Amino acid sequence: DHSLFTEAMAVLSAKSCPFATLSNDLREALLATMRVREFATGEYLIRQGVPGDHLLVILDGTAVASIRRADSADRAVGAFGPGNVAGEISLLTGETRTADVVSRSRVRSLMLSVADFNSVAAGHPEVRILLTNVVANRLGKATYGGLGGKDIHGYQICRCIGRGGMGIVYEATRVASGEVVAVKMMNHGLLSHRGAIQ
Repeated sequence: DHSLFTEAMAVLSAKSCPFATLSNDLREALLATMRVREFATGEYLIRQGVPGDHLLVILDGTAVASIRRADSADRAVGAFGPGNVAGEISLLTGETRTADVVSRSRVRSLMLSVADFNSVAAGHPEVRILLTNVVANRLGKATYGGLGGKDIHGYQICRCIGRGGMGIVYEATRVASGEVVAVKMMNHGLLSHRGAIQ
């Protein structure tokens, strides 16, 4: 419907939305693959520990993210409103969700599946770069972010220890050996550059 398209393009173009930095044509290409998803007040948009098969862009309403911990109280790690993106960490890492996101009011969102994201990103690597930057901004600003305590490919993330142009560096523990290591989450735009990987 034309009014929904106009509303969605306005949200994707707003300063609060990371997709605003993309070209209008690329925003339209992404929007063509997205579908609207609605959530009632108190409903989970995302559940911690569940495989991540999509990300959400909030059209209207608000939600809050928190991390469930077995040994302590849940810890709030973020809030979401129109134009904000949720679910990008799992989309990029291929791991399960790192936090719960629960609606504080009725929420309408745009849902982008992993398959559709990969399809668009195959021809437009700037989309991967953009989401890497979203993850870097979300996780790199705090010592303990959404990845704290999370196992990723055999490493348990302890805390963020640095951030730069190439990505974010975490202190982590190799699960198999208990060895403390540094794990770098590279900017996805660099993954096609052999020199950067070396």
